[in-house]
Amino acid sequence: AFLKNRRISQIGIFATSMTIQNNIHSNNLIKMNIKPFLPSPSDQEKIDLLINGINNNHKGRNAETVLTQIVNKFLAKGVNHFLLACTELHIVFPNMARGHVHDTLHILVEATVREIFK
Repeated sequence: AFLKNRRISQIGIFATSMTIQNNIHSNNLIKMNIKPFLPSPSDQEKIDLLINGINNNHKGRNAETVLTQIVNKFLAKGVNHFLLACTELHIVFPNMARGHVHDTLHILVEATVREIFK
């Protein structure tokens, strides 16, 4: 509902391969009439390497560069909303001059607070 309420029509997903393959977010986005865009297989490999590096306390020096390159590919397709569907990615995700970043962890926190104070 968070993304739907913001009238987002399409969004690029940044997540692990497992999350992407299981369509965890894609199926829900489609139900809300939001078109999910996925990284290319080679870009997905890069994302997985970055996530694994973060999990092993090895933030790559080129992490922001790699993510910016992937974001630029989405932007070229007209996609300017990005879903960080992995808790590790917010650590290295570049501050975007263009585009809007939506972190699933922040969305969950907001929804939880909203439910508590209903």
